[in-house]
Order: sequence, then C-alpha cells, then structure tokens
Amino acid sequence: MADVVTARLKQAECEGSRFSSAALSVGCILVFAAASAFVFRGIWNPLNTIEGADSSLWLPMFVKEWTRWLFVPRWFPHFLAGIPQQFQFVSHALPLMLLLPPHRFHGFQFMFDTFLAGAFMYAFLRDRRMGRFGSLIGGLSFQLGNSLLTGARQGVMWKFDTACWVPLFLLFFTRILDGRPKRLSNCAFAGAALGLQFLGGEIQLAYYVCLLALALAVFDSISHILDKRQARVGGEALKILGERSLLAGLSVAIAVVFAAEVFCSYAAFTRAQKNVAVQTEEDNWRFATEFSFHPQETPSLALTNRMFEGGIAHMSAKRDSKGQRVTRITDDYMGVVAIMFAFVSLFAPKRRTYFFLGAALLALVISFGRYFPPPYRLIYALPLMKGFRNPHKWLFITAVCVPVLAGIGADYWMNAPMARSRRIFCAIFLFFLLMAGVAYASPRIAGAASQGPHFPSAVRNPMTILALASIAGIMGRMKKARGSKFVGGIISFVLIILLAGDLIANGSRFIFYYDYPSRYVNDDLIQWFRDRPKPFRVKLWAESLYLRNMVTETLPYYGIDVVDVIMSRRPERYSEMLRAVRKGHLPLDRFLQLLNVRYVLSAAPVQGAGISLTPLTVPRTGLNPIMSPDSYEVYEVTDFMPRAYVVDKFETATPERTLGTLARPDFDLRRTVVLEKQPDLIEKNNTSKHDEGKVEWNIESFSQAPQRVSMRVTVNRPALLVLEDFFDENWHGRVDTQEVEVLRANYLMRAVVVPKGTHSVVFTYMPAVWGFALTITGWVLLAVIAASQAIRFLVSGIFQGDDVKRA
Repeated sequence: MADVVTARLKQAECEGSRFSSAALSVGCILVFAAASAFVFRGIWNPLNTIEGADSSLWLPMFVKEWTRWLFVPRWFPHFLAGIPQQFQFVSHALPLMLLLPPHRFHGFQFMFDTFLAGAFMYAFLRDRRMGRFGSLIGGLSFQLGNSLLTGARQGVMWKFDTACWVPLFLLFFTRILDGRPKRLSNCAFAGAALGLQFLGGEIQLAYYVCLLALALAVFDSISHILDKRQARVGGEALKILGERSLLAGLSVAIAVVFAAEVFCSYAAFTRAQKNVAVQTEEDNWRFATEFSFHPQETPSLALTNRMFEGGIAHMSAKRDSKGQRVTRITDDYMGVVAIMFAFVSLFAPKRRTYFFLGAALLALVISFGRYFPPPYRLIYALPLMKGFRNPHKWLFITAVCVPVLAGIGADYWMNAPMARSRRIFCAIFLFFLLMAGVAYASPRIAGAASQGPHFPSAVRNPMTILALASIAGIMGRMKKARGSKFVGGIISFVLIILLAGDLIANGSRFIFYYDYPSRYVNDDLIQWFRDRPKPFRVKLWAESLYLRNMVTETLPYYGIDVVDVIMSRRPERYSEMLRAVRKGHLPLDRFLQLLNVRYVLSAAPVQGAGISLTPLTVPRTGLNPIMSPDSYEVYEVTDFMPRAYVVDKFETATPERTLGTLARPDFDLRRTVVLEKQPDLIEKNNTSKHDEGKVEWNIESFSQAPQRVSMRVTVNRPALLVLEDFFDENWHGRVDTQEVEVLRANYLMRAVVVPKGTHSVVFTYMPAVWGFALTITGWVLLAVIAASQAIRFLVSGIFQGDDVKRA
C-alpha cells in the first residue's frame, strides 16, 4: 500500500506544476512582501540612502547607454574604475527603479532583492509539494536571516543580487531533473535565473551554484539508477539521462549568453590583473585562503557569539550610532529555530533531504579553507578556482541548503502521521540539549564571556527563543494528537513569530544596513573629510576597527577615494610599484605623490617613515567608545600632488627603467612626466623656447565617475595633461571633439597631449569586448523572442487543423 501511495505522489509531481512560469517570475514577489520585516522600514523612507550617491547602479552597458541621461554613476570610487569592479552589475530591478527618485534607488533595490529571496524560496518549496507552513518557514529563514550575508565578507551589495535568484534557479533546474513537462521552457527559465546570478556581480557565488547544480544532477541520476521502482532498461535509462543532461547543459549555455557582457569583462580583467604580492604557488594558496571560516566559529551559525551582539535585549536599548559602522560584527547567523527545523528534517522520508544535508555540511567544511586544507585543495584544483579567494563564502551554499532543510522539517512536523510524534519529540529535545551544550560548554564561547557586558544576552536570548520554540513544537504535536481544534494553527503562528523574531533580533543591525544614520555614519571626522576640497585620496597607516571601517566602507560612499584597502587584485604594475617601495627602491613620499594621497590616517603616531607629513587638528567628538580608538592621528602630505595637472617636459624610458627614473632625487614631478613612447603632437621638450619658463595652465570643472572623467583645461602652449588614475588600454581620450591617444605616464597613470588654448578633455572607459558581448546578447534575445513566437504560431495552427478535421 505504501508503495502505491508513493508511486501516486511521484506521478503527481511529474504531471504538472503549481505555478506557471510567467506567474512565478512576475507575481510571487508579493507573497513575502507583507511578511517581510524590511517592509516595515518603509520603502519610501527618505533616509534609505545618502543624498543620491547610491544612485550609481551598475547597469549592463546596453541599458546604461539608453539611460545615460538619467543616471550619473558615482557609487564606486573612481580610483578603481576599469580595475576589478568593472564586471559587477545590477540589472534586474530596472523597470521599478525607473519609477523612483534617484536618491532612493539603492534602498529600494536592497529591499526588492530581499523580497525576491523569500518569495522564490517559498515558491521553490511549494513546487516541491511542501505545505504552506513549511514553505513559509523556509522562505523566512532565507529572507530575514543573515543567510543572505553568510560567508560574504566582501561584495555585500552584489551578494543580494546573486543570492535572491538561487531558489528560482533551483526550482526550474529540479523540474528538468524530474522530467517535468515544458522542458524547453524550464530550461530557458533556469538559464535566465542562473544568468541573473552572474549579472549580480558575484561571479564566485554563481560558480558555486553551478557546482551545486552539478552535484544535484549526479545525485539524482544515481538515485534513479538505484531506485528499483523507477528502474529503466539500459538503453531507455541512458536516453533519459542524456536528455536531462543536455537540457541542464543548455541552461548553463543560456546563462553564459545571458551574461556574456560580464564574462567578457571578467576575462579581460583577469588577463590584465595580478594577485597582490603573489609570486609563487604557495603565495597564491595564501591569497586564495586568506578569508577562511575558523572551525571554532561554527557555533556562531546558531548563537551570536560576539561581545557586541545584545540580541533582543540590546535591540530595545538606545544606542549611539556615531562613529561606527552599525552592522553585525559576525555575519554568520542562520537562526537557531531554522536550524532546529533543519534538524527535524533528518527524519523526513524525502530523497533530496540527504543531498541538501550533505551539501550544507560539505560547504561548511570547505569554508574552513586553510584550517582544514584537504577539502578546499580539491576545490582549489577546479578550473578558475585559483583566481578566487575567500573560502568563507562557501557558507553561502550552507545558507541556501539550511532554509530548504528547515522547510522540509517544518512540513514534516506539521503533516507527519501521529505515529511519528515520538520521533519528532526526540529530535527537538536532542537539538535543544545539543545547543545548550554548545552554548555553555564550548571553550570558545566560555572564553569570550569576559569580553563584554553584552555577551550573556548574545547566548541567553537565542537559547530562550529555542526553548520556547521547542516547547511550542512538542505541545503542537501533543494537542494535534488529541484532536484539539485550532491548536495547530495557533502553535504554527507562534513558531513563525519565534523564527522571525529570532532572525530579526539577531539580524537587526543588518536589517537597518542602509539606513543613513546607522549605516552611513556622519560623525565629525567624516564630515571634516567631506568638507575638504576634492579630489584627493586617503591612505590608512596604522589600523583600528573604526578607521578600517571608515576608509573601506564610509569614505568611498561619499566619493572620497582611498588607497590600497579595497582591491583584492590590482594591476600587475601596481604590485611591482609596491614591491619597489617595500625594497626601498622607490621613496615612500614619491609613491604617495604618484597616487594623489593628501591625507594619512593612523591609529598611532607616524614616526620614522621617511615622509614629510604635517599633523592636523581634526574633530574628536561624537565617536562611539566601542568602535573608535582612544586616539587617532590625521596628517597632510606636505608635497601633495593634485589629481590632474599639466607639465611641459617629459622623458621617455622603458618600463624597466621608469621606476628608477621616478626615484631620482632630482626628478620633479611638477615639471616632468615619464612616458614610454614619444608623444606625436608636441615638440621635443628640451628646446630653448620650452626652457623660458613654466607652462601656465588652469584646470576647472573637474568631474569624475567610474567610467568617465571630464575637465576643462587651459594652457598657454602645447603640453601634457597628467591624470593620476590607473592606465588601462580600454581608456579612451578625447580633446574637444577629436579622439587622442592615452599615454602611459609615470609607470602607472594616464596622460594626453593638450594643444594651446582652452579645451574640454574627457576620458571614457570602454572595453572593446563590450560591443561584441552586447551584440551577441542582443541578437540571442531577439532570436529567442522570434523563436518563441514562431513556435506559438505553429502550435496554435496545428491545434486549429485538428479541430477542423474533427469537425
């Protein structure tokens, strides 16, 4: 009898779907809007973003060209334009963003992504024939928890754009594996969902999702082979396996075409860049495993485990956000109630439960990186993986699998026969004892108890929520066994409240991530920097938590560029220049001049550095005592070089000799520039008339964006305009309406020849591969639309012919 019921369920799964593709892709955002904590922040809150600076969304170039007059991209520091972040984009929310004022783009897009994350996870679990309660638990776990940030110590904004599409991809991909109807449609939607993950910018995470999908396909194939009830004769089994493999491969191909622009840009970037200080294979291993998740931090997945986290009690306390980056110090929390339901799922008789459990545990082990090398060594050997780093990001896969398991466990708790109640009681009770043992017996947590006054609540509050959830779960099953009416719904509602409360409380700082007073702090020191004449760059010397967060997070959002703190990869020549500085071949003060550094921030006095610095008196009020140091110093570089300036002399040198020329004590950066080729439109610089005096020049109307720099330059004779931004062959220069050659200046920077008079000078970043990628993408989209319409026309014609024959 059980076999018959199972067979009918499997047949029902294969017969159809609860959702149409269009309804799922367009309408299910609304499913979680009302249940999301983020909506209570207020979509229309004017404090969502900062003064329009976040309106600089990275749109695909074919969209950006159409909307250039609408958007002024200012978000990412111009210093890095054309370097590592050129292949990161945001695209999917454009239609809704066009309806919003620019200063609210980023806040809306952030919440829009969280809606999509919960809605798509809910839809995926419902498509897996889960009940509403289990699907809601899984969706809330993925949407409200810090699961969206788990493992993403870098690339926060792009993480949302990638994470939200993963459940939608899994939905259509599992339909392919199940042999559902509308195979080509499922294949196309799966490819589009995967392509949007790449468009989100987190290439690394999208790559991990591809590996997860491959593992799921292998697992399903082996399961079908071993399942005697679905056994096929050899030829037929191979045919089915080949057909599904072809569809899965086609999905990946569609994703690659869908995100062709990203791949082309990323390929161009990787060819031109080099890991910092990487010379040997051992150096590359250290680089690749730099951000590893420590095994002793594993309890932080269920317990906050940090002195700065106060849980629910700390939420209600008034806190001063001055001078701190108000986000969670740990971003690994998944929710103790969600993990409890995931634990219960181990008893659910579903084949894929074991796959998601294994994937979650394996990803956790891989995230240990250098602390447990064997698993990550295998991953490291895969194509492209040597160029990636941050094993900690593998927790992203764990964060995808745990909500799926939580949904399965919650559905099993709700719908399992009464005979299974004892098993569920034991699972909940054992998990509670396990967490209690971890909370009060772990040396890691016990050793942290003396670090701050907020620690007790960081453990006590999650444990209290777990205790209440455990009692509610056991009572719900007991009352249901006795046939009590309405108890199941009430207990389910209580469990949802406990789950959401746990996630919201422990992720409260994350939820308010983009609130202006909290996330983009505006203390007196930051305001002081904002009041300085721009453009200039800031160099961090001796670090502290406060200063590091300021230069890596806050200053760039205000358009203030920083040196050497954001980039994980840099141009190879920049790495060579750093090595020359470290070896003493290039003076440090000359290095700061070349990079337009005007201010040096340090947590301790700068002494014996061999550079000329002037101490400055800056505001020291309004700083949070936890996040800010007892003292910090701000210095001004005495011989500061502007971002753009004009010289009338030049020297030519090979790349090998350029650094030596720049290091000469008698070399004057204000009069001379080192080029690697002779400029075409300027006379030789050592002629007599050029020695009569300095060139007279003036620069005004300077404007910068990640892909464009413009200014108005006036010179009294032909000269060279030097711009202290990185050189890249994809930068194009234009003087007035005439395109000019962009020269490599001072080993690393850019320069163009400017004729006598007043001229408009514009630098534009435009990789050659973009045109090819956009052409391919555009034609493929047109072909897909034309083919779909043609198939629809043919199918309708066939059905009409059949109707005529029957008549």
